[in-house]
Formats: sequence, C-alpha cells, structure tokens
Amino acid sequence: MVTVTVSARYPVTCSDASALDGIECPMRLGPIDQSVLPFIPIAVVFVYPSTHREDEVIPIERLHKASARVLDYYPHLTGRITINPKDQGPEIDRLGSGAEILSAHCAAPLDSFYGTATTGTSDMPEISSRLSILDLPGGGNDLLAPFDPSMEAVCRDPILTIQHTRFACGGVSLGVRLLHIICDADGFFQFVRDLAEIYRSILFSPEMNSDVAVQLQYPPHIQPYTAGSSNLSPEERIQVLKFKPSVYALSEDTTEHVSSSPSFPVVSAAVIGVPPPPVTGRVIRFSPQQLEALKAQANGVVQHLSSSSTQGSPQLSTFDTLSAYLWQVVHRARLRLCVSQGMSIEEAREHVLCDFLSSVNWRVGLCTPSRYFPNCIFCPVFSLPSDHLSEAPLSAIARAVHDAVHALSPDEVVQTVRWLELQPDKRRVKLCFRGGLMVSQWCKFDMYPGATFDAAPTLVAPPFTPISLVDGLVYFVATEEQLQRFNSELSQEPCSQRFSGVSSGSIDVYMSLSEPLWAVLEQDESFRPYMK
Repeated sequence: MVTVTVSARYPVTCSDASALDGIECPMRLGPIDQSVLPFIPIAVVFVYPSTHREDEVIPIERLHKASARVLDYYPHLTGRITINPKDQGPEIDRLGSGAEILSAHCAAPLDSFYGTATTGTSDMPEISSRLSILDLPGGGNDLLAPFDPSMEAVCRDPILTIQHTRFACGGVSLGVRLLHIICDADGFFQFVRDLAEIYRSILFSPEMNSDVAVQLQYPPHIQPYTAGSSNLSPEERIQVLKFKPSVYALSEDTTEHVSSSPSFPVVSAAVIGVPPPPVTGRVIRFSPQQLEALKAQANGVVQHLSSSSTQGSPQLSTFDTLSAYLWQVVHRARLRLCVSQGMSIEEAREHVLCDFLSSVNWRVGLCTPSRYFPNCIFCPVFSLPSDHLSEAPLSAIARAVHDAVHALSPDEVVQTVRWLELQPDKRRVKLCFRGGLMVSQWCKFDMYPGATFDAAPTLVAPPFTPISLVDGLVYFVATEEQLQRFNSELSQEPCSQRFSGVSSGSIDVYMSLSEPLWAVLEQDESFRPYMK
C-alpha cells in the first residue's frame, strides 16, 4: 500500500494585517450560507505532473506566499466557525487565526497510478492511459488534510486547508478543502483561480521584497447576499414567516438533519436488523458521442407526463438529459434490487423514494455583484410517481427535470431568502428532500485552465469522502478535455473573465450508490457500456 506522509503544517494568515480591519467580527454569514450544514466541506484534488525541468513544480514556499496574499482578498477564511447563541446561525469569529498548509510526500511516482481506459466504439475501441481519483492513495483522500466533521472540530479547525503532496517523480497534488457553509462550488473554483493567478504573478526568491504585493485584476466580492429583512416592520416580519418555500421546510427535531443522510435500506437490513450495506463511489465517463446520442433521444419526441402541449418548448440540455437518464436507471435498479430480495413490484414502488434534487446557481437571477464568492445556490426538489419514473420515455423524464429546475421564480427566491433570514432557530431549516437522486453540475465551471500554477493540472477531481458517500449523490465533473479550449497563452489573462463553461466534450459522472446497486447496474445491458 502506497502511503502519504505529512511532514509539516504551516499556518497561513493575511500578508497584510490591515485586510482584517474592514470585516466585522463576528462576521455574519448570509441566509443562504446558513442553510448549509456546517460540517459539509467542498474538497477537490488538483494533480500536476513533473515538468522534467530543473525548476521544482509548485514549490511550497511560493504556494505559501501566494496563499497569504490571496487571503488579503478573502480575510474571513482566516477565522473560525462559531454558532450564534441567539438564533443558532453559524458565523465567523477569531479572525486572523489562519488557514493551514500541510506539506506531505508520497514515495511513489505519479505514473504508477495511471490505469487504462477504453474509449471509441465497440467496433473500433481505443485504449489509453488515464489518471483516476480512485487510483490515487486512499482514493484521493490521503491527498487532503485530515477532516473531523464533529461540530466541536468544525468550530475549532481552519475553514481552509491545502495539502501540498510531492510525489517521487517531482509531481505535485494540491488537496484544497473549504467549508461549504462559506461558499458553493462556483465560489470554490473562483478562489482557486485567484490563488493560481497570484501564484503565477509571484517571482519567488529569498531576495524578493515582501512589501511589493501582487494584485488581483478582479477582486472577489465576499459579503453575503441578504434580502433586507432587518428593515422590515414587525407586521412585515410576521408575513415573511408565513411564507411556505418550496425548497425548505422546518423540522421539529433540531438534531435530525445533522445525524441522518438519505439512504435506501435493502430488505435484509430492514428485516434482519443487520447494518445497511456500504455506499461506494465510481467514476463513469460519458463521451461526447454518448452525450449527443442521449440528447438526440430525449429531443426526438418530447412528451410531458401531463397532457399539456410542448410546442415551443426549449431544447433539452445535456444536463436535463443525463440527469434524467441516471435518475431513471438508478430508480429501476432499486426496484429490481427490492424485487430480488422478496418484495413484490407494488411493494418496491412504495418502498423506493423518487425525489430529484439539483443545485441551481442564482447569481444572475439575484443580480449579485461580479465575482460573488458566498453561497448562491437553491436546490429545487420534485418527485415523480414510481411507475412513471421507471416506464416513461427518456424525453418525458428529461422534460420534467428541465421544468422543475427552472420552476423557481426570482420573486420566490427573494421571499425564501427573507424567510431564511428571519428564522428564529436556524437549526430547524432543512431541504425538502426525502431520498432519490441529488445532482450537482460542476462541469460548467473552470476546473482546469484556471487552476494553472506552473502548468495546467492533469486531473481535477473530488474524492469520494466519508461525507460525500451518500447513496444517490452525483457530480457532473469536467475532464481534461476542458483544456483543449484554451491556447498556451491563456495564463497571461484572467481565466475568470474569459471562461464560459464546457459546451462540448466528455463528462465524468461521480456517483455514490449503495454497493448492491452497482451489481444490479452491471447487469443492465443499456447501462453496462458506460461502465467500461
């Protein structure tokens, strides 16, 4: 077994202490931020090969200097989470405590972790080498700083950690973890772009004048969005709290959302009382040809589950189609698993949950400032009857996904933010999701070009962590093909101002499922080709 050894830990604070002066302490998080569970992080590993030059790839001293400078723009990341005793809302205090960089070493070269992948068609298969997060030490988890999800640790430990791991070949990985309560994936990758921009601007040497600070061309906006609820009259506040959001509900038990995760126990666990089977993650690559074929199938004859006409309906996107396909395939697999364990199909349909959840970025809809860093996502949830979900054509499921994802109006979003802001006990807020499939689309973010330090990464991937191994959790992740849209001069300009997302190319689906479901999917003739 290949091991990763951490040799040192370095606190990182702002390079300019005055950067903390303009922040109120404690810093109140926004209502959308406070709706995120405090112990959930965003964790991504960036892998950089050796350049075979004399210069060291991403020297940790230069990374440390760049990190300190980028914290001048994100000074609240040097604080610690605390819980407001009045409304139980998370906020940030102890500003200046610092983020943390870990220095680690792996005795194996990066080449030793590459596997083979089959692409192309069945008639003309193509074999190539590919680096997968699952093949790296600990499935990539060993390349991240250790994480304790207990509330005591979340309030004690740094909000931001970066583990710098050097491999025997000279290659490097950066394992970046940020608490999700601080930002969403859009903000996360913006932060990495800013760190990389500053890193590239620093010509590190022992003689460098530390007083000459590099500048971000486009500074971030770190203050959270609010809906102005503090200015409301008592009567207006009562009306706001009467609002019934479609995304959230109030739980009577303020602890249930902390200890439970959506799960789909098999019959043996329910009857015999044995622990449920483990949840495992796999990475499934969908090629451009496969994605186009699914889109063509969905857009061929679009048919609503209802009788309403779809004339003039917009074309279904790759997200609509791929989400619908996976939702239906996984639901069918759950039904087959239940039937194989003794349930009738009618009992299985009652047992298996059919919710669909996706995160929607509302930066444009809420007119947030440019380069907005905090959370700005809403997660519409809807459900379909089990028989429709399993038997309807892909076109109908994809249209239902499309309509649900676009169902929230700006007015409802603003009302929801006000409702969140005025909740007297933030612990009671929970998503209206019972179980099914949760899809988060990362493939439109600048995952590769903007993460160029000395060179562009060969892999950007979220490891399957103990926190993210939830049955039915899916990420659509960009692949190395994202780099093909950029020329070698890209690092001369700010990526954040030029990048508009991946419009074509492959997508890696990172999917976590109860382990017995994978065996069922492997027997599915329609799904098996994607698992090669």
